[in-house]
Amino acid sequence: MGSDQRLASLDFARGEDKTGITLQLEVSPVRALLHSLLCFSLIFSPTLALAEDAVAQANDAPERLTFWDIFLRIPKSVSTTADYSFSKGSIPAYIGILGSTAILYEYDEDILAGFQRQGRDWGLSNNDKTKSFLNIGDIEIFRMPTDAASLLYSLGDGWTHTFIAGGFLASGYLRDNNRAVNTGYEIIQGMILSTTVSQLFKRATGRESPNQRTTYRGQWRPFPSIAAYQSRTAEYDAMPSGHIMTATMTWTVIRENYPEFDKYLLPLEVAYLAALGFGMVNNGVHWAADYPLGIGLGYVFGKGAASIAKKNERFDDTKPGSTWFPSMSDDGSLVANWMYRF
Repeated sequence: MGSDQRLASLDFARGEDKTGITLQLEVSPVRALLHSLLCFSLIFSPTLALAEDAVAQANDAPERLTFWDIFLRIPKSVSTTADYSFSKGSIPAYIGILGSTAILYEYDEDILAGFQRQGRDWGLSNNDKTKSFLNIGDIEIFRMPTDAASLLYSLGDGWTHTFIAGGFLASGYLRDNNRAVNTGYEIIQGMILSTTVSQLFKRATGRESPNQRTTYRGQWRPFPSIAAYQSRTAEYDAMPSGHIMTATMTWTVIRENYPEFDKYLLPLEVAYLAALGFGMVNNGVHWAADYPLGIGLGYVFGKGAASIAKKNERFDDTKPGSTWFPSMSDDGSLVANWMYRF
């Protein structure tokens, strides 16, 4: 098949050097390059535009976060995330997540078949064709899309959102813009915390991905062994979608930092998540029912991460909320306490 008859083709040849780093790469067809450029333009153009537009409003963020604040302010982020997760106001969200998950689960096979049929009609592959680009030993470091379908899937990849954070950081430091710098660091922290929690959920549910299913709508095998999960990840990690969660978290952080652009950002977020969601079902990587919980987790962790550069509000024990504080136990050991206010 000629290059003019395909969207993209990358053949990766293994080659190891003495350091144990494997670089897998060959000269790609023009269309693969165009897909990569499109991906970067979709990511960096709005990111840098927002950061530059914010220069005139840099005083909105008088405090600039540092790299170490990503870790030092984890307690504040976790506290804010807990406030949003366990407040009385979150009850409708729980109902929405549970209800929509139940409905989508009922029709998961129909949605999968419909999305993949539509994908084929649009000339999209129904398989995940991302390819390994950089390995260190046996550890895969970086994957790249090789066609339009895998490009949609890469919209939720951790590297994509690392690049988005990097765009804000670079623009913020170059233009002396605190708000852009803070946004970049908050996205990084949100990725660390949300990914940790999503891994716990994935292991607790153990749902098969569509392309690995052995039963109708995929088998559920909670708490697989570490060895089984690591060697056959796709058999256990469908629920919730980490890609949807990370994308939602990133957009939540951006919208929290740039509320004056929300009338533009919200539709962009919806379109972004819709494209990503369609792409992952089309590729057989996720079920539609994997998305509601992922979106909910992304939202609360985004709100938590976006709070770390904000001034602490005065404590008010008449309002629902939570806080972390240290204390000493009777035997003299240091204890971390979490207090929730109803």
